[in-house]
Amino acid sequence: MKKENHTSDNNERNAELFFSTASFELLVQIMNRTVSARKLAKNELEKRGFNRYGRWIGMDERD
Repeated sequence: MKKENHTSDNNERNAELFFSTASFELLVQIMNRTVSARKLAKNELEKRGFNRYGRWIGMDERD
């Protein structure tokens, strides 16, 4: 039986590849602390309906 290739799934979860698709400008802003990667992650989790702990809170609640 042939094993399925889940490379894209693994790449999406690989922390070392996380910034590989980020723009140069965004990377510079994160390095210079003009943009907070933590705040970006928090905002994205909230858009998906999760709190900072990964718990489902729905689309209406915010931390």
